[in-house]
Amino acid sequence: MLRKKEIIFICILITSLLFSTSLFSQINTWGWGRNQYGQIGDSTTVQKNIPSQTFLSANIDVLEAGQFFSLAILSDSTVWGWGSGFWGQLGNGAPAQQIVPIQTGFPVGSIDIAGGGFHSLVVTSSGNVMASGRNNSGQLGDGTPLDSETPVSTQDISNAIAVDAGNFFSMALTADSTVKTWGDNYNGQLGTGNNDEYWTPTQVLNVSNIIAIAAGESHCLALQNDGTVWSWGDNQYGQLGDSTTTDKNIPVQVHDIDNIVAISAGWGFSIALKDDGRVWSWGWNNSGQLGLGDTNNRLEPVQINDISNVVQITAGASHALAIKTDGTLWAWGDNLFGQIGDNSTTDRLFPVQTNNLINAELISASWHSLSFAGNCIGVDEFNQNTFQKEITTYPNPFYRSCQLQFSQNLSGDTKIFIHDVKGRLVKSTYSTKIGKNLFPGIYFIKVKNYPIQKVIKISY
Repeated sequence: MLRKKEIIFICILITSLLFSTSLFSQINTWGWGRNQYGQIGDSTTVQKNIPSQTFLSANIDVLEAGQFFSLAILSDSTVWGWGSGFWGQLGNGAPAQQIVPIQTGFPVGSIDIAGGGFHSLVVTSSGNVMASGRNNSGQLGDGTPLDSETPVSTQDISNAIAVDAGNFFSMALTADSTVKTWGDNYNGQLGTGNNDEYWTPTQVLNVSNIIAIAAGESHCLALQNDGTVWSWGDNQYGQLGDSTTTDKNIPVQVHDIDNIVAISAGWGFSIALKDDGRVWSWGWNNSGQLGLGDTNNRLEPVQINDISNVVQITAGASHALAIKTDGTLWAWGDNLFGQIGDNSTTDRLFPVQTNNLINAELISASWHSLSFAGNCIGVDEFNQNTFQKEITTYPNPFYRSCQLQFSQNLSGDTKIFIHDVKGRLVKSTYSTKIGKNLFPGIYFIKVKNYPIQKVIKISY
């Protein structure tokens, strides 16, 4: 029997890369898919067909994919952006692309962000909305059609709690559970009963008790507190889910779904998550973005049978992502730019698992995909043929310190990394005495620059 604070090393031989990815993870921001403006944030402009780590080593609270750019609110409440900034959508006063994340000009303390076609929105801690980027249809909401490379204040709104952005329009959920919209209204996506463009926020008609909103390219969804979904705007492909293809400039109820807990809208299609962990989809399906095994459009919601136990969803331009209860990430639909993340460019008509990511916490998508998730530590470095030799620990179990022992002499640059169960680095050392000053818990160790790679699990 172990004493209360003892730690024991359990040596595990890795027999396959799949097994290693289920055990050892680092939580980071990852991107994949279209990347011509650096929207993946990995310091390149090369398309990625599998997740590539973004140069942003920080905890993320909110993650958002705009059309060709990305945004994040860090745990310290700063706002960062990367990718296309040519319209000023990164809010940093410099209309240029950024291939690695930079801090934007949006205020510290922001609580929500949204990326549209070429503009960005944030909700400040006081409930105000600020915006930057393209403003050709008044989507910044400052009463003008003038673009802005730095954040400007959206007028007539002071109690916002969430925002979302379409191609050339914006929407906000307010503390009184109503919805305001502004910008382009060609398809009635502002929900005002007309098709007039608004340069400042205006109230959406006939919806109340709203708890979540979603903006597609030119249509909107709103989730009511009774689990029903309402929609308005462009309906060319049936994305409003009311059994028609007629645009609506006032909200209508989506047919045949209830007990919904999350919604998301893409370019011409919609998805919703029910409280039983199942996903429903409707609208445009040219690339299989409905996940139903074909490319037929749907005018009403249909359940995706090939995925369950889902806790989070997001719709990209023409693909979708979902996180399951086990932390795995799944995707379906358009894969022209590798945005599915399965190391191919083949469209997926059914959900498939995205390569290498586990313990996913956040997702967002446009023509590229983003996730704050885990990945196997050094998965590409393991050589399965070398695992016959041994790395041992002594003593085992131990109380205050422990020694790693190797079958070959260590070189001077051999480094030992200790990670906690969330993948965070808690210690790195060149010393083989590794147990000192560790709290009781579970840790994973990686030995780098040693001929034998092996991972050791520490538990108490």
